[in-house]
Amino acid sequence: MMTVSVVIPTFRRQRTLRDLLGSLERQVCDVTFEVIVVANLPEAGLKKTVESYGPRFRFQETGRLGVNIARNKGLNLSRGAIVLFLDDDTYITDRDFIQKVAEAHARHPEALAIGGAYTPKAAMSAAEEAYYWILEHRMTSVRLERDEARLLASGNVSFKREFLETRHRFDDRVISGASEDALFARLRREQNLLLIYDTLSVEHRSSVGLWDLMKKGFFQGYVQKMTELDSQSVLERPHWNSVRPIEETIRSNHVEQTLSFRLALRLYRRFFKFGARMAARDSILPEATTAIKPVAPKWPEFSLATAAQGLLSQHHARTLRHAISDVRQALRSAFAQYE
Repeated sequence: MMTVSVVIPTFRRQRTLRDLLGSLERQVCDVTFEVIVVANLPEAGLKKTVESYGPRFRFQETGRLGVNIARNKGLNLSRGAIVLFLDDDTYITDRDFIQKVAEAHARHPEALAIGGAYTPKAAMSAAEEAYYWILEHRMTSVRLERDEARLLASGNVSFKREFLETRHRFDDRVISGASEDALFARLRREQNLLLIYDTLSVEHRSSVGLWDLMKKGFFQGYVQKMTELDSQSVLERPHWNSVRPIEETIRSNHVEQTLSFRLALRLYRRFFKFGARMAARDSILPEATTAIKPVAPKWPEFSLATAAQGLLSQHHARTLRHAISDVRQALRSAFAQYE
């Protein structure tokens, strides 16, 4: 019988993590599965919380920042033939989700990876609504014929463990932003089959504010552009170009209802393009992705401008700080007026 290892990288999201673990505990399936939670840094009470869900739930720490470092650590510890990666801000609504994942791999032994969709949480802010639109549009843009795709969402994707263990890993040089792009670019170059199933959906409970949207936009733009340069355009187009049609689709709606959403969308797009331009200047993937690490030792005080000091030249960092300050001030005023 097929076995499944669920790997959950986590960093300071204990509330949503507990919800996810509870949804895994309630799974009803014929499949043997284990759950491995990998934290980047120590968190008080987290180990006890994870292990309280039962013997199939295990906990480990990496002692280093980086979602891909945690994913690779979980892969090393996994025992299942299938490794399912879930983000710590997702939630499983289907009680037979694990069963469906195993059955999908059994039906498609030729597929290296099978990904699922995200569904939005019930109530979202303008920034969260914009970010969900971006995720949804991005995944639509990478679909190929039938259920094939060029890219899968790393927060809801399963792999055949043997292949990942022997040939590929997540790129642990990438600390934040589009963390899966480099791996999937390599897999597509080798003509591996990647499938996406809309029925394998999880609820995305990410909390995204304006500041988070700017950071996500910048780092995703930077890493995706570096991946594109390194992979000879395997991903074919940077997805900030595909954000513009989203703006056009909302022009027919009432301005009073969509202005905050439109502002958030343009904010993300601006910082995505800014990150992509910085990547184009830095130009070489190994050096650039090695540098995508926050230089501030205290993560709670981490800011995009602080990270830029280690990521970019002095001139780039100074320009970025000024841009952030101007945009934050303008958007706070705009959102206060219309919300």
